[in-house]
Amino acid sequence: MIIDLTGQIMNSFITDPTITGWVGKVSGVIPNISANKTPSGILPAVVLYEMKNKDGEFADDSPFNSEIGYQITLFSTDGTHNRVQNNVDDIMRSLDFSRTNAFSMVDKDTDTHQRVMLYNTTKSLDD
Repeated sequence: MIIDLTGQIMNSFITDPTITGWVGKVSGVIPNISANKTPSGILPAVVLYEMKNKDGEFADDSPFNSEIGYQITLFSTDGTHNRVQNNVDDIMRSLDFSRTNAFSMVDKDTDTHQRVMLYNTTKSLDD
């Protein structure tokens, strides 16, 4: 069984007023927070990607948990990701994820700043 946590993470981000206040708004209204889609010119933005979802430990030749990993990327034109990165981190920790890495990059061609944060968790298939 595959455990999909994308909707739960998205809902947590969308209901956080600091995150929704920071991101750009699509059509002037909808917060630019998305899953598996690079932002289309409206910045700042938050994008999450499921990077890993695999069987964890086995008992009697059947998996009993899943190892799940996500990449959360904060996009901006001015490097203001520090305004929301701790909110993102708090939300992911509240969902039982641990941060395994975080780093920043700048695309010199577009002057787009990216803050990439990687998270992992193990979830029981019985949850």
